[in-house]
Amino acid sequence: MGCKVCHHLVAAVWSNGRQEIHSGLGVPLTSKFNRQLWHTCEKQVSGDLLRDWSILLMGSPLAAAAGNGEEAALAYVFKAREAVEAPSGFEQRALMRSCTDIHEGQESGDVHFATELAEKLGEYEKAWSALRAEHRLGPVRRAPVLEHQGTPDGKICKDYHNKCPWWADKGECPANWKYMVGDDDQKALKGYCRFSCGACSPSAASGLPEEAEARLEEASAALLAGLESQLCAQRQPCSGMSGDAHRAMDTAKKSGAVSPVMEPSTDVIAHARKNVRAQMRLRDNPLTALDGPLETGSGDEVLPGGVGAAALAEVAAHCYYVSQGWWGYELCPGHHLGQFHATEGAPRIESALSLGRYDAEQDGKGGLGPSDGWPVLSTEDMLAGLHATVPYIITTYSGGASCDGSDAAPKRSAKVQLACSPDSDAYLLVREPETCKYVVTLFHPSVCAVEGYQLRKPMEALPLEAVQSAIKNLAAAGREEL
Repeated sequence: MGCKVCHHLVAAVWSNGRQEIHSGLGVPLTSKFNRQLWHTCEKQVSGDLLRDWSILLMGSPLAAAAGNGEEAALAYVFKAREAVEAPSGFEQRALMRSCTDIHEGQESGDVHFATELAEKLGEYEKAWSALRAEHRLGPVRRAPVLEHQGTPDGKICKDYHNKCPWWADKGECPANWKYMVGDDDQKALKGYCRFSCGACSPSAASGLPEEAEARLEEASAALLAGLESQLCAQRQPCSGMSGDAHRAMDTAKKSGAVSPVMEPSTDVIAHARKNVRAQMRLRDNPLTALDGPLETGSGDEVLPGGVGAAALAEVAAHCYYVSQGWWGYELCPGHHLGQFHATEGAPRIESALSLGRYDAEQDGKGGLGPSDGWPVLSTEDMLAGLHATVPYIITTYSGGASCDGSDAAPKRSAKVQLACSPDSDAYLLVREPETCKYVVTLFHPSVCAVEGYQLRKPMEALPLEAVQSAIKNLAAAGREEL
């Protein structure tokens, strides 16, 4: 659950920061970002998510081992809300717990949310200023955010006292919230320091012509993607179970009550697989238009060196999709890998980035067949509940979108691993072990038909007594070798 919350939180604060830059206020201070992160998660993100999603608890056999009660070992997961209904108290508490986990994690971790947000928004401000200068647009008039006289009207994002920034830095926003922030609807209680508390941001457009606006949006999407990767995708919120489930697992392992390889419940495995089950579209009708038009594939371009091409015609005939929080991923084997954000329901692409185009020149290189040995999947890329040695076919994709939106920055790239699926479904797993470098694993049933790429059951060790008995029998028979 924390992964979706994290992505929505970073995107919301990023949008607010852009508004302040467009208003001539510059990049907010890290102290304000800290206030804004909590308020945005508690109010804006919580409201947006709970409007469309229900929160469920998925069982895990960790409760008894952790010793913290049954609920402490359960994983929170989202499910599309089926009816128009008010969120329950449990759902609100669960989401607040996720906000707390993210807030505590960003303070104790090696990557600080506020610092990274300020740095990336600084880069965005430079890109925006450069485009304004290119089009000979004058300086932006600073938006008035301090009203010395009068009382709040609840509509305009301002401070109504010149000491609001000082009070906010002293911690008065949560301590004296009735005066500083007021009610959510700004009706009964109107906040006097909402701007300094990060409870709102002034609304302002970029002021650029259409062509320059499109370039700015592309730069913003690239910066946001890198930011979300640093703050969410590579850290605990997106590493599987979150919140108390992580703490229960850690407590149980440290106490020796549970093995690090303890198997989660069938409910957790089923839900984990459902989340990465790939949606499919015909190759000639992809969701995005990244890297140009696709041609119907024969399978020859999917496998390096043409290994088992005939068996993989089905793989080449489709593009595969999976959603991970804010971002969705599109893999069209033999053509491109992309990242995009789409609206809920009938998908409408709002932003898209290329993560790389297929490297056709890789054909015939090492590690691709029996003569070089079969590489096998690491634990990080394994499908939940799959206990087998899984050989995979290596393909690489390079030359994707710029890492930070500039021409000088490295381009995004990926290693795509094609592996046998344990059932009739296709699954798509995506991770970003290094910034702008992706590892994607496609489990597909057609790969199982390629010689040497079937799933291999792990060998079970013989009991010591059985080994000793075999040695005695062989010795008694006068044999010299096993």
